[in-house]
Amino acid sequence: MSTVNHFFADLGEAGWNQLLPARQPQPTLDNDIDADYLIIGAGFAGLAAARRLMQLEKGAKIVLLEARQVGEGPSGRNSGFMIDLPHEVSSSHYAGQASRDQIQIRMNRTAIEFARKMVDSYHLPEEAYLPVGKINAAATKAGLDHNESYARHLDALGEPCRMLDAAEMQSLTGSGYYQGGLWTPGTAIIQPAMYIRGIADGLVGAGCHLFEQSPVIDLKVQGQYWRISTESGSVKAAKTILAVNGLIQNFGYYRRRLMHFNLYASMTRELSEQEVNQLGGESKWAFTPADPLGSTVRRISGTGGHRLLIRNR
Repeated sequence: MSTVNHFFADLGEAGWNQLLPARQPQPTLDNDIDADYLIIGAGFAGLAAARRLMQLEKGAKIVLLEARQVGEGPSGRNSGFMIDLPHEVSSSHYAGQASRDQIQIRMNRTAIEFARKMVDSYHLPEEAYLPVGKINAAATKAGLDHNESYARHLDALGEPCRMLDAAEMQSLTGSGYYQGGLWTPGTAIIQPAMYIRGIADGLVGAGCHLFEQSPVIDLKVQGQYWRISTESGSVKAAKTILAVNGLIQNFGYYRRRLMHFNLYASMTRELSEQEVNQLGGESKWAFTPADPLGSTVRRISGTGGHRLLIRNR
């Protein structure tokens, strides 16, 4: 038995979500129900698990519990990169063992392809998922050296990439800040809240049972079943998936084995036409830092207008 004593903090409004029209949330769990499968957490992992179970177990009753409204948690607050290639932030030059990296690449690309198929199945807008690759942006000599080392590693793996010089980076951004970049083609760039909300609504339309604003306060095993309780209801399920990322410690698992990192992101107000013209460059681009401790930067347009997003530790 596990009693959940720690809950998520109130992080305020999620920027990506605020760019979108108001959405009618699914109901809060307010009675006692049975399920074949229960998934706790309606983020990236939980929604993908629900989709896969619906493919494998046609006719099974699948219940999703989300503590907040969909898109208000970490899945709707990230910088929106689905990255296929390994990026070892703990090493001095990214390069890991080739066989391990190849396995990781296959896993990442399988997940990205699974996401693409969900996007297609549920007819999400184009800006929800853009398979355009990403750029490792370098602002210093150290960053350029990181990119050169990473490019050599990719070449050894047989992976395509292209170096960009300072002039090309300025053409993209309108700024002379970056000295160079390394483009790789396999990353998908997403609008996180648009993606998460669209997938969640698509799953509900396909028969999945989603309950929002229903944080779990207790879970226990009763014979061959799990009994999961919320403030106003409960679920009895044959099998349960905890898709809660680092919050799994709050459910009694992996205690003293996980370390949590806080990342911080901000998004500008919508830029005026004058500011857009003054900035110059392309209307959409997405940079991860060549230096592992650097900043992720995106320029976005479309729903919500032209904006800049910066993410750092």
